[in-house]
Amino acid sequence: MYGTHSVTDLLGVTNQTVAQFGENLVADAFAAELAAHNVLTANMLAELCDFGDEQINTYGGQSEIVAIDTDEFGSSDAQKTGTGTNIGFPLRNWDVTLQWTRLYMEMNTPADLAKTLNDAKVADLKAIQRGIRRALYTSTNNLAYVDVRSKNRATLPIRALLNGDGTLVPAGPNGDAFATAHNHYLGTASLTAANVSALITTVQEHGLGGELRLYINGAQEAAIRAMTANFTPYYDSRITMGSATATAAGTLQVANTGNRAIGIFDAAEVWVKPWVLASYPVAIRLGGTGNKPIRARTRTGALTGLGAFDLRFADENYPLRTEVMSREIGFGIHERADAAVLFTAGASYTIPATF
Repeated sequence: MYGTHSVTDLLGVTNQTVAQFGENLVADAFAAELAAHNVLTANMLAELCDFGDEQINTYGGQSEIVAIDTDEFGSSDAQKTGTGTNIGFPLRNWDVTLQWTRLYMEMNTPADLAKTLNDAKVADLKAIQRGIRRALYTSTNNLAYVDVRSKNRATLPIRALLNGDGTLVPAGPNGDAFATAHNHYLGTASLTAANVSALITTVQEHGLGGELRLYINGAQEAAIRAMTANFTPYYDSRITMGSATATAAGTLQVANTGNRAIGIFDAAEVWVKPWVLASYPVAIRLGGTGNKPIRARTRTGALTGLGAFDLRFADENYPLRTEVMSREIGFGIHERADAAVLFTAGASYTIPATF
């Protein structure tokens, strides 16, 4: 037998059982496929997420202090800034149950296993999308989250984006002060250019660095494109625009319409993303503070890599004799001011019924 087998190759093997074909050959193909899948998902997550294994960090804590006018010998009273607020990050385990046994290998073909692997990869992507949605779209804090996947079973304060919870908000880049009631969860009964501009400004006013993005669902693309006073589209590179037409300095990707940049709205680049819910566009500032808006928490000591999706088997000599495929990862808000959400189907923000 020459060369190597990929999962695509295995989909064509329907005339032999796994036992006849060779468990080791199928296992090698699965290992290569999962390694590629984990690289792709890590690259996808890196856009919005930092990775780490800590349970708790801090955010904010800055409050206004005042410069005091004194004479040559004067000395004003010392002033203190407020302390930061603890923010916790959950850790979860996402399973796809398989329960592949020796008898299963004797009864099923490599194609059967390859189909299941492909289905499991889709389930993994959906779980990641749910985790990101849950972190961004949940406007309430959970200050009593029990970290059951850690030895200390600590109670963690899982916090939303800025939601008016009374904690101190750092000053803006021009010395702007924000009240403790400052809220990044907005609501509107109709999707208008003014509402979208307000959403972007809600993030923009907190920092100067990084890149502003507006993430929308594909169902909102037509409405955003119609807002011509604020939106300048990207065009297909095959189209030559006239000299009198204002164009954005970017190229419209035409192959994947569900995951692409489509133009510029005010100061933000507009992206259609598959994880964005239809009535919940999100404005995000990437890279402004050195941290991403979301922390993806993983576990130190995981044998298959931090936060990797992989087979969980009991015997390394028989890696296909496995009960589950799983990914151990959790998502929590890290930089509370670096994102904001606009609910476009009501005057006040409503948490999605499903994620």
